[in-house]
Amino acid sequence: MQTVTCFNADALPPEEVSAIVADYLALERLRVFRRLLVTRFGILTAIVVAVSWVWLSTVDTYIAAAMCLVSPLFVLMMEVAREQQLTQRIERLPDQRTEVLRDACGN
Repeated sequence: MQTVTCFNADALPPEEVSAIVADYLALERLRVFRRLLVTRFGILTAIVVAVSWVWLSTVDTYIAAAMCLVSPLFVLMMEVAREQQLTQRIERLPDQRTEVLRDACGN
């Protein structure tokens, strides 16, 4: 399901509309960056675990794997914070409404 928020942009100052669009674009950029990091660091974690399982102890292997996952988790925290900031900004708008769109399967 998709959530769409509608508001009257004519009733707002151009700076406010620009700030909302900038926040949305920054959020989308963080989402793309997080997806790329999860993919790349997931592969890196698998390689590190496979290689270090032979030479390192179990605890050291877990520590190495955890270190590979720190960057994607940090970007996830940034994404959540940016999403909350955008949500708060949109909720303060006058005459805004949020609608949930259903997909073709009826979900």
